[in-house]
Amino acid sequence: MDESKLKAFLINSNGDDTHPIIIPNVPEQIASFVVMTKNANSILIIGDGGDTILTTSLGFIFNCPNQTWLMEKLYPVLIPMQRGEMDPVKIDMDFSAWQEETGCIIDDAILEDIKLYIKENFMVDLVI
Repeated sequence: MDESKLKAFLINSNGDDTHPIIIPNVPEQIASFVVMTKNANSILIIGDGGDTILTTSLGFIFNCPNQTWLMEKLYPVLIPMQRGEMDPVKIDMDFSAWQEETGCIIDDAILEDIKLYIKENFMVDLVI
C-alpha cells in the first residue's frame, strides 16, 4: 500500500472489526467514508505505516492526531456533508485485503455478501 491509500476498519459495539477497506487518502473520500459509516459504533482509519489518521464515534471525529490537517483539509468538506449542505462523493473502496485475508476471490456476489455482513454486524449500508 502506498501513501495515497488508507486502511479503514469498522468497529461494532462488541469491539469486533472488519478486514481493512482501502480508501484513497483524499479529504473528500475520507469525509464521505465518515458520513457513510455514521451508524457504525466507530471507525479507525490508519496510514501506510500503521499511524492513526482518525477515529470516529457514531460519525463524529473522536481522535485525529494531526489537528492542522483536520482543521484545514478535512473539516472544510466533512462539516458541510454532515449538515447536508454537500453530498458525499462515491468512494473508491478496495476490498483486496479481504481477498488476501479470507482467500475468497472478490467478485460481485462476494461484494454483496460483504455488504450484507457489514450491514448486519456494523449497522452500515455501504454503497459499493
